[in-house]
Amino acid sequence: MLREKTETVIRKELTTFFNNFEKNVTFIQETDNIEKKTREITTRIISNLPKTYIIFSSGIASDKCSKVKRKVMDENSEYYTAELYETPIKRVYFLNKKE
Repeated sequence: MLREKTETVIRKELTTFFNNFEKNVTFIQETDNIEKKTREITTRIISNLPKTYIIFSSGIASDKCSKVKRKVMDENSEYYTAELYETPIKRVYFLNKKE
Protein backbone atom coordinates (compact mmCIF):
# COMPACT_ATOMS: atom_id res chain seq x y z
CA MET A 1 0.00 0.00 0.00
CA LEU A 2 1.48 3.33 -1.06
CA ARG A 3 1.13 6.35 1.15
CA GLU A 4 1.07 9.80 -0.30
CA LYS A 5 3.88 11.89 1.07
CA THR A 6 3.21 15.27 2.51
CA GLU A 7 5.19 18.32 1.53
CA THR A 8 6.89 18.25 4.95
CA VAL A 9 8.01 14.63 4.53
CA ILE A 10 9.34 15.28 1.03
CA ARG A 11 11.14 18.42 2.19
CA LYS A 12 12.77 16.46 5.04
CA GLU A 13 13.86 13.66 2.68
CA LEU A 14 15.39 16.16 0.23
CA THR A 15 17.17 18.03 3.00
CA THR A 16 18.61 14.77 4.33
CA PHE A 17 19.71 13.77 0.82
CA PHE A 18 21.48 17.06 0.11
CA ASN A 19 23.07 17.21 3.55
CA ASN A 20 24.57 13.78 2.83
CA PHE A 21 25.25 14.35 -0.86
CA GLU A 22 28.85 13.10 -0.74
CA LYS A 23 27.63 9.83 0.85
CA ASN A 24 24.75 9.34 -1.61
CA VAL A 25 26.28 10.07 -5.01
CA THR A 26 29.13 8.55 -7.02
CA PHE A 27 30.48 9.82 -10.33
CA ILE A 28 32.05 7.05 -12.42
CA GLN A 29 35.10 7.98 -14.48
CA GLU A 30 36.73 6.02 -17.31
CA THR A 31 39.82 5.41 -15.15
CA ASP A 32 37.85 3.88 -12.25
CA ASN A 33 38.28 0.24 -11.28
CA ILE A 34 34.87 -1.49 -11.50
CA GLU A 35 35.42 -3.82 -8.54
CA LYS A 36 36.75 -1.03 -6.31
CA LYS A 37 33.85 1.31 -7.14
CA THR A 38 31.35 -1.49 -6.57
CA ARG A 39 32.79 -2.16 -3.09
CA GLU A 40 32.86 1.57 -2.30
CA ILE A 41 29.23 2.10 -3.30
CA THR A 42 28.00 -1.07 -1.57
CA THR A 43 29.79 -0.04 1.62
CA ARG A 44 28.17 3.41 1.48
CA ILE A 45 24.74 1.90 0.91
CA ILE A 46 25.11 -0.61 3.75
CA SER A 47 26.48 1.94 6.21
CA ASN A 48 24.08 4.79 5.40
CA LEU A 49 20.94 3.08 4.02
CA PRO A 50 19.96 6.12 1.94
CA LYS A 51 16.47 6.31 0.45
CA THR A 52 18.14 7.17 -2.88
CA TYR A 53 21.66 6.56 -4.11
CA ILE A 54 22.84 8.02 -7.43
CA ILE A 55 25.49 6.57 -9.72
CA PHE A 56 26.24 8.65 -12.79
CA SER A 57 28.71 9.17 -15.60
CA SER A 58 29.14 10.92 -18.90
CA GLY A 59 30.87 10.31 -22.19
CA ILE A 60 33.08 7.25 -22.54
CA ALA A 61 32.57 6.20 -18.90
CA SER A 62 28.90 5.32 -19.49
CA ASP A 63 29.55 1.64 -20.17
CA LYS A 64 31.69 1.38 -17.04
CA CYS A 65 28.88 3.06 -15.09
CA SER A 66 26.43 0.40 -16.29
CA LYS A 67 28.79 -2.38 -15.19
CA VAL A 68 29.23 -0.84 -11.75
CA LYS A 69 25.47 -0.40 -11.35
CA ARG A 70 24.85 -4.01 -12.39
CA LYS A 71 27.34 -5.32 -9.80
CA VAL A 72 25.99 -3.04 -7.07
CA MET A 73 22.46 -4.22 -7.78
CA ASP A 74 23.59 -7.86 -7.73
CA GLU A 75 24.52 -7.26 -4.10
CA ASN A 76 21.64 -4.95 -3.13
CA SER A 77 18.60 -5.85 -5.24
CA GLU A 78 16.80 -7.23 -2.20
CA TYR A 79 16.64 -3.71 -0.76
CA TYR A 80 16.87 -1.38 -3.78
CA THR A 81 15.41 -0.92 -7.24
CA ALA A 82 17.20 0.91 -10.04
CA GLU A 83 15.91 3.48 -12.50
CA LEU A 84 17.84 4.86 -15.44
CA TYR A 85 17.82 8.40 -16.78
CA GLU A 86 19.83 8.65 -19.97
CA THR A 87 20.80 11.27 -22.52
CA PRO A 88 23.13 10.81 -25.50
CA ILE A 89 26.11 11.73 -23.30
CA LYS A 90 25.03 11.01 -19.71
CA ARG A 91 23.83 8.01 -17.75
CA VAL A 92 22.27 8.42 -14.31
CA TYR A 93 21.08 5.52 -12.17
CA PHE A 94 18.79 6.16 -9.23
CA LEU A 95 18.90 3.32 -6.71
CA ASN A 96 15.75 3.68 -4.64
CA LYS A 97 15.19 1.88 -1.37
CA LYS A 98 12.24 -0.49 -1.45
CA GLU A 99 9.50 0.40 1.01
